[in-house]
Formats: sequence, structure tokens, C-alpha cells
Amino acid sequence: MGEKRIACKKCGAQVAPGEKKCPSCGVENPTITRKDVIGFLVVGIITVGLLSQCIGGSSYDDYADVKLKEIRELTGSEQKEILGDYLVQSDINEEYSYEFFRCMSDMVNSKADALSLSKVMGWCKTEFESNGKPRFN
Repeated sequence: MGEKRIACKKCGAQVAPGEKKCPSCGVENPTITRKDVIGFLVVGIITVGLLSQCIGGSSYDDYADVKLKEIRELTGSEQKEILGDYLVQSDINEEYSYEFFRCMSDMVNSKADALSLSKVMGWCKTEFESNGKPRFN
């Protein structure tokens, strides 16, 4: 029994899988269709998205020693992503994320440029541990 053949995307002639050119019309990659390319792109985009969620993003460890001046330049969503990672690492329930974000924002926008994010988050955590929630300035 012969090898399974596939119709050429241009002329419909039967072509062996993996053939570089159609022997009938000469089109390059005769068995790769637009649908195949779109499928590969969709799978690629989903894969990149999943990988960036697993290994990418703004983690607290990447920013712990960054000065507040630089933290101010990040978008709110980047700051929230860093804070979310901090809460997970610090074993603090996500239900307090709003309070911690307010504390972090207040501190980042009111304290000296040269302070590190870890110093500020330490203050917010100390307030949380002593009062059950961070206080705001």
C-alpha cells in the first residue's frame, strides 16, 4: 500500500506529505494551508501566554531592592502583580490585597526616592501583623 497523499493547496493534485514543491503546479509547500498556519499561530500564542504566566511577569523578588523612584514609573497593573507575588511569598491572604495595595501606593508616593520596595513592604507587613491590616498615611 502506498504512502498517504494530500491535495495541493493550489491545484488539488495529490502530493506526498512533506513535499517541498507540487510536481504539478510548482507551488512551494503545497500541503501547508492557511488554516494550518493559523492553527500554528494560535497554538504558539497560547503557549507564549502560558509560559509568560509561569515564568514571566513582575515578581516581587525582581523588584524588592528597586528604589521607590523606579517603582513609581511602573503601571498600576505591574505594581499589583508585584504585590500579588509579595502576598503569596509572605503567606498573606489575598483578601487583604486591596489594603496592601493602598499601603504600598501611599508609601511609594510619599516616601523618599532612595528607599527600596522591600523596606516599604516591610512597614506595611509590620502594620498588618500588629493591627490585623496595614494602616494608611
